[in-house]
Amino acid sequence: MIIWPAKDPDEVADYSWTPTLDAGDTIASHTVTKDTGDVVKDSDAHTDSKVTVCLSGGTVGVSTFPLRNTTVGGRPFETAAQISVAD
Repeated sequence: MIIWPAKDPDEVADYSWTPTLDAGDTIASHTVTKDTGDVVKDSDAHTDSKVTVCLSGGTVGVSTFPLRNTTVGGRPFETAAQISVAD
């Protein structure tokens, strides 16, 4: 599991995940969903090598986001990210 730095409830910030890719392989597709908590996923995107998620809102507590992507070479990657909201 990835532990992202805590955020303030009023903050809107980008968080990213860079999976370990084979040489020459790139990310072909990704999905980011919210599993628990009330942090809002405003948007998500990927480049050839990382997935970026823009998060906002939330109340004090923890939110988790399953992260999945598939590479051009056909390798699937799955993990989860956790973010805490603190005053």
